[in-house]
Amino acid sequence: MPSYKRLEVHTKTTDFRAATCLVEEPELPKASANSVVVKNHYVGINATDVNVTDGAYTGSLPPPFGCGLDAVGVVLDVGEGVTDVKVGDAIAYRKLGAFAEYNEVDMAMVVKVPAPTPDALPLIICGSSASIALEQVGELKSNETVLVTAAAGGTGQFVVQLAKLAGNHVFCFSVRYIDVT
Repeated sequence: MPSYKRLEVHTKTTDFRAATCLVEEPELPKASANSVVVKNHYVGINATDVNVTDGAYTGSLPPPFGCGLDAVGVVLDVGEGVTDVKVGDAIAYRKLGAFAEYNEVDMAMVVKVPAPTPDALPLIICGSSASIALEQVGELKSNETVLVTAAAGGTGQFVVQLAKLAGNHVFCFSVRYIDVT
């Protein structure tokens, strides 16, 4: 059986290079019930990755543990009870430990995508964060005015587009370029 590599946190610190090391696993993961095994094509690099390596998102979980939060790839194996995807389907997913050549992923974290391209990666963290912020926290409706203070960032770009799609007037600004005092 072939081996594979994954990135693992061995020391909690915001220095990503010092926190991580490449580990070779002797066997590919196997799909358990309600999970799939995916061959990653792309992984998402996010500013929040240092929150993983310094323990802010992992709490008392002791090293070593996998790092990375999202990836896109192709399903290699499906576990018992999986009916939404089949071998060969492209998926995007969120999972602690996404920085790996192969991963076993619970179907609750999987979204089927048309192709395993990097275009799907921003949807997992940035797109879902924008959607939750607008719909659940902001209780967004139509014909409102929406101010986006970080419109150039990953999540901000989605906030602008989703607010516009909902029929709102959107204002964007950056304190870096505009005097707001």
